[in-house]
Amino acid sequence: MYFDTHAHLDLPPLCDAEDDVVRRAREAGVTHIVTIGIDPESDERAVEIAHRHGGVYA
Repeated sequence: MYFDTHAHLDLPPLCDAEDDVVRRAREAGVTHIVTIGIDPESDERAVEIAHRHGGVYA
């Protein structure tokens, strides 16, 4: 079990393949991801991503 404590799933290039990035992380044994925003708009996108994926937190 791995916990990624600092990811930017809302920013390019990761946001362009969000589902694939989360899937590949799971396949690699990452069970939890904290996605970090860099400004208020990015924070909101991070929360939306967390709502779409179990084990992803903002």
